[in-house]
Amino acid sequence: MTNTTEPAAEHPPIFLDYAVSNPDTPRGPSPSPPRRKGRRSTKGDRYRTDRVEKGISRRVRRDGRGKPVYDVQVWVNGRALSKSFTSLRDARRWRDEMLGARATGRAKIPADRRITVAQFVTTDWYVWLDEQARFGNLRPGTVSWYKSGARRLVDEIGRIKLANVGKGELRGMLARRIEGGDSQSILRQLRATTRSVLALAIESDILTEDPSGFMTGRNAPRPLRRPANTVKSWSASEAQAFLQHVVGDPLEALWVLLLGSGLRRGEALALRWDDVDLKDRTVSVSRSLGQLEGVPTMSYPKTENSTRVITVGRSVVETLQAHRRRQSQERLAAGNWQNDEGLIFTTPTGGRLRPDFATRRLKKLVSEAGLPWITLHGLRHTMASIALQNGTDIATVSERLGHADTSITARIYLHGSKESDREAADVLDEALHG
Repeated sequence: MTNTTEPAAEHPPIFLDYAVSNPDTPRGPSPSPPRRKGRRSTKGDRYRTDRVEKGISRRVRRDGRGKPVYDVQVWVNGRALSKSFTSLRDARRWRDEMLGARATGRAKIPADRRITVAQFVTTDWYVWLDEQARFGNLRPGTVSWYKSGARRLVDEIGRIKLANVGKGELRGMLARRIEGGDSQSILRQLRATTRSVLALAIESDILTEDPSGFMTGRNAPRPLRRPANTVKSWSASEAQAFLQHVVGDPLEALWVLLLGSGLRRGEALALRWDDVDLKDRTVSVSRSLGQLEGVPTMSYPKTENSTRVITVGRSVVETLQAHRRRQSQERLAAGNWQNDEGLIFTTPTGGRLRPDFATRRLKKLVSEAGLPWITLHGLRHTMASIALQNGTDIATVSERLGHADTSITARIYLHGSKESDREAADVLDEALHG
């Protein structure tokens, strides 16, 4: 038997690193592998840039090929505007023009053509809309109307870049809305909002032309007319039935005033007791109460001719006097009366009455009375129609309504009654058949 004196070969465990298996190596973290060199720009190697004068630098190739380029940079409102030219004269001219425009405040920062429709509506168009309302160019109700249309616009094409909006995108949007069952009024709102947004985009140099020209006029895309409630006003007998039904209602005076004067909803809700002369039976219209994002907001009347003084009947005066006595009792019952403006129509605590509350209240009363449904504006139609059918000249009715032209009154408010239509049929039958 042979005895070997050589020791068996030993292999270090594979999980031991080099520092542990080799005691001569100092302990510490393992050295990280060298980083890979990133790609380096070679523009500085290919070009040499020298400053020529303030705001202008000269850029040439190091190999001597090509013509020099003059880079101009002008700072406007914290943003650097730059442009390159092949001649120093053109570079100087553009720099001087920009500096002059900056000094006079006419310098315009180029708009970002990557902005989407939704971003532009939120960051630019809403700001412009609020400015128009603050300057008095738009009424609160008009602002709410436009913002409602903007939400539909953003839902349809909000993700599209504004610079890429053309007739195809707009036609597709209208086609989808028509197929979805939108009414004429909603489509009219969407078209008006779209044209307003695109007009501001052109002013902001994002678009060069307006692609929404086809959205107006007789050839504008619109749905087929559906059978709908065509009743815009009541007859005299229906109006009398409504007035009998609302006796004792907290807003009885409002309904009597609307039917007896033809005021708009906002004009009636904005009336103060100082605007009414119960002795002379006159009502002065100088303000209008609208609703902006659910908050009652006071503004000016719809047009210049809407500021007017009209005469009301004795029944309207008596109803207003009873309403004033009722309001005095509410003032005593309320612990904290809020009516510092002296408004005629208020909440039980004296606050401004929301216009949509009056509309909902009318709908409930009309349903209870069993009358044909008309909108609150239909009370204005009813007054004008009854006055015209009973011999009041159209000029007087137009002044009461606050119209600038009698043709507007004739086109919108001159409605024929069922009684007149039956009389016309009898006249024709008598003339044709004896």
